[in-house]
Amino acid sequence: MFGFQLLTKDSGCGIYLKDEQVIVKQQPALWIPTARFVLLLTAGIPLIFGVVSLISHFQGSDLSLTISLVFIIIGTLFGFIYVLINRYSKKINALSPSEYKTICTFDLKNAALLDGAGNTLDSLGNISVEREFQLTSSSKKLVVRYSSGSIILVKGNTFAGGTASLENVFRKLGLMK
Repeated sequence: MFGFQLLTKDSGCGIYLKDEQVIVKQQPALWIPTARFVLLLTAGIPLIFGVVSLISHFQGSDLSLTISLVFIIIGTLFGFIYVLINRYSKKINALSPSEYKTICTFDLKNAALLDGAGNTLDSLGNISVEREFQLTSSSKKLVVRYSSGSIILVKGNTFAGGTASLENVFRKLGLMK
């Protein structure tokens, strides 16, 4: 894929190797994994309730046929939206990594940390990749700290795989303890 070797990807973040550079890229549409989870719930629950109440109605229950059909329609509608999001997700996944936003680059050849635009921020000897608590999720975020600041590499998303595979790559590269 245009010279990029995928090392791993999780939570909308991909780590690629290209010409002795470890490039951290952000994939578009980070909302998709959470939307899938929510849509499965909002489609599944009304659909199941609608089918069960429909069966109960035909077995002589007092449950209204109209209510059963409304829940089935609601579940089907959310299921249709889920299918549309999956189609969109396939288009996003078909993009080349060169089209993703670069968060930062670890230049192994020159032992330097580069920002998204390719400007040198610090030497690799002065940086550390660390896990950090994030208030909005049970998953941690990964941050690279350098002498004059920090860059958020990825905000972990439980629905998109967390950050464990990213951490493993950084540990293997010696960038994270």
